[in-house]
Amino acid sequence: MFGKAGSYYYNICRGVDNREVQPSRERKSLGAENTFSTDLFKPKELEEALKKIADKVWYKAEQAKLKAKTLTLKFKYADFEQHTRSKTLENYYHNKNLFLKESYQLMQIEGGFQKGIRLLGLTLSNFVDETDKKRDVQLVLKFE
Repeated sequence: MFGKAGSYYYNICRGVDNREVQPSRERKSLGAENTFSTDLFKPKELEEALKKIADKVWYKAEQAKLKAKTLTLKFKYADFEQHTRSKTLENYYHNKNLFLKESYQLMQIEGGFQKGIRLLGLTLSNFVDETDKKRDVQLVLKFE
């Protein structure tokens, strides 16, 4: 029924996986989130909660010496309806104040949230590799 992959699925669903473990791989994102015991409605509560999450993410990014171009805000309502909003900079998030400012702005898109928030999360991704000498360059076509 599953063809060549059938035996693979058979073993995997039983917890048998003989592939070599690769403990070190390139990190694609870094984030944190918090699920609240009660829904948050008030803007001040939401800002305080987001700041705590942002502090964790920024601390982890600094420890790992990562510089990211993309910030993603994840939020979930009590009915489990989940959404994300993101912003990508041309350069990267170079300081915590910019990171916080953009996080708060993502929260305010479309007038804020429609219902009480049960989960908030922030993720940094699209990391800048400063050791890479090759840079993507946008070519310009001149029309005359």
